[in-house]
Amino acid sequence: IKVDSKFGGVAGGKKYFIAGILFKFATDSSGLYGGDHFAAKAARLELNSVMSFSGAASPYPEIGYPLTALLDIRGY
Repeated sequence: IKVDSKFGGVAGGKKYFIAGILFKFATDSSGLYGGDHFAAKAARLELNSVMSFSGAASPYPEIGYPLTALLDIRGY
């Protein structure tokens, strides 16, 4: 499976688009975060932000949000 370059950018790690689903692997392959641990923290904060805006008390109920999940498999 090859990295999909049409999503651009280095933040978020390597990106793959398979069967209509975007997968981002939160690794620090570009040296942007200072290590894989900090790249994983950034991914968690991205999930937290989606959760806070899409909650029941959201101030913007008319805005749609993507289905987002964070998987931690052996530290990645």
